[in-house]
Amino acid sequence: MLTERQETSFITTKRFEALVDAIFGVAMTILVLSFSIPFFTELPSNQALLNSLAQMSHQFVIYIFAFVLLATFWYHHHEFFSIIKKADYAFFWINVFWLMLIAIVPFSVSLTSGFGPFELSAIIFHTNMLIISLLSYLSITYAIRKGFTLSRRRAKKIQIACLSLPCAAIVAIALAFFTPRFSYLAYFLVFGFDYLIPRILPKGK
Repeated sequence: MLTERQETSFITTKRFEALVDAIFGVAMTILVLSFSIPFFTELPSNQALLNSLAQMSHQFVIYIFAFVLLATFWYHHHEFFSIIKKADYAFFWINVFWLMLIAIVPFSVSLTSGFGPFELSAIIFHTNMLIISLLSYLSITYAIRKGFTLSRRRAKKIQIACLSLPCAAIVAIALAFFTPRFSYLAYFLVFGFDYLIPRILPKGK
């Protein structure tokens, strides 16, 4: 039987889930601000405009990768919280810092969109992804150890899936030292990993 003090140490997650959805909605929406509209001193021709858009190809690629990665983070978080029955303040603050890193994504995207050829801008973006994914792993690991989950098997599945992003981010950081523009291709590893996980783990509760 829990004492009154022990009961108040646990919090519900409904309001926090609403906050997560709001921050993800804002972050995914303002990603579009990373685009730099072509500037011309005089009225351009169709060909000049087309050439300018072609030069923006790196910005389009980064936008797509960032949007899909944020959607992946949101999906795993939604799946994770669907099996969370309770939470404490330590769990809450792990997820608050995780959200803080999510909110920084539009900045890291703008930085790498504007300075694509530079290793540092790519490394900052990949480091942003790495820390987000490590906090995701920390969050689910903490919840499993504290017994906050309704299904240990599903929680373990999500925990293993959370390892794909930090692995991809580490590969991307390594690639950034040699080819910053193509280092983002490392994130394709995430989708392959997410495809394999349900087929590798045994079924059950």
